[in-house]
Amino acid sequence: MHRYRLPALLATLAAATLLTGCTESEGKRSSTYYGNTVSLDSSVRDDHWKSYATHVPRGTSRLEIRLHRLSQDADLFVAGPQRNDTCDSTEPGTRTDTCVFYNPTPGEWLIDIIGWDYGRTHYTLTTTLSPSYKKASLWQIDAGVLSLQSTPLTTQAVETELDTAKSLLPVLAAALDTARTLAPGTHRYALRQANTEIGQVDLMLDKADGQRALHIKAVRHGADGQRQLVYTRAEHPVRLDMHTGAVQQGVLSLHLDDRTVELRLGSDTGTGAELQLMANPGPVVRELRLDAVDHDNLQLESHQD
Repeated sequence: MHRYRLPALLATLAAATLLTGCTESEGKRSSTYYGNTVSLDSSVRDDHWKSYATHVPRGTSRLEIRLHRLSQDADLFVAGPQRNDTCDSTEPGTRTDTCVFYNPTPGEWLIDIIGWDYGRTHYTLTTTLSPSYKKASLWQIDAGVLSLQSTPLTTQAVETELDTAKSLLPVLAAALDTARTLAPGTHRYALRQANTEIGQVDLMLDKADGQRALHIKAVRHGADGQRQLVYTRAEHPVRLDMHTGAVQQGVLSLHLDDRTVELRLGSDTGTGAELQLMANPGPVVRELRLDAVDHDNLQLESHQD
């Protein structure tokens, strides 16, 4: 997922727009300011990101960020100035996503929203500071400026990107094995490795056209404090055979920092391969077998809401 370094963020703030009475390509956007609270109404397309920044002044005792009034499913990711200043909220459907921090680190915080359902998702994003006399702020990050600050896409950079994407495949393998015996519905798990929780996985199953349709959201935290995201593309869930649970097809996105690698399964590869990693530009493609991917000692532990 997006994870920008502080120098890049500071350089971008000059190109960011304070969210008060401005417009976007999809039309008007409204925002409301109440001193210690800023709210805005906007929207995001499926498989796309909207990125924002907020400044936390010194002496703030509480920071609350809410993604609410959703027309369908979108998810919220927050990252602060320090490694442990992170929050992932991947509530299903139109449930409110909330991140709360007590005595938050002063400075610039990043807010990412990803559209998960098909089409355009409308939402309200609200940032609130305590005590009430603290002044809240909210900026939209200029994606064009950030893209200019990204690492150049050399051949070596793309190969490294695919190596990193390959390291996420055990998360997919663990999710697929768990899903084969699940009943239809929404299931939430803690992602664990060597008895340490390193992320979370949401699996949503339904039946369609004689197959089981599996929707996946998975967040893994790396040792360096960065987060990586694995999720099914809105129109292309993983299709499993109704009886054997074998993978038939599917398209997923793997978010690595500010890059995305596409993962295709089964008939969606178009080449007869079981699994295909695709990096752009190029495209550069790697083809693998699902049975060659082990779980890397990953376990999914059922999590009750």
